[in-house]
Amino acid sequence: MVLALPVVLMCLLCGVHFAVLSHLGHVASVAADAGARVGAHAVNPRDFIVVATEVERVVQDLNATLEGAPQLSENKTSVAVTVTLSVPSIVPFLPQRVSRTATVPLENFRNEDDR
Repeated sequence: MVLALPVVLMCLLCGVHFAVLSHLGHVASVAADAGARVGAHAVNPRDFIVVATEVERVVQDLNATLEGAPQLSENKTSVAVTVTLSVPSIVPFLPQRVSRTATVPLENFRNEDDR
């Protein structure tokens, strides 16, 4: 019993840590997607304040903790947002952060005469 209890407890804690990692991975994906959608629809795609506010709102609504500011990158056709969340320390040697990136094509508005 003395030998089995630490092994069983470590397996249980690792399972809980992996479940938290999975949940926060989904939260980071949702937050990155929401920020990328807002960035793609913005009049000025480089408007970092609007994207960061949306990402922070989603992360706060889902009870997670951002690790630093979200990263915004854009090119001529798309906007990409990377969100990194910190993971509570359950097992010290397992990952302590999770990061996800979402890419959304830029909206291309055309006047009726240009169609």
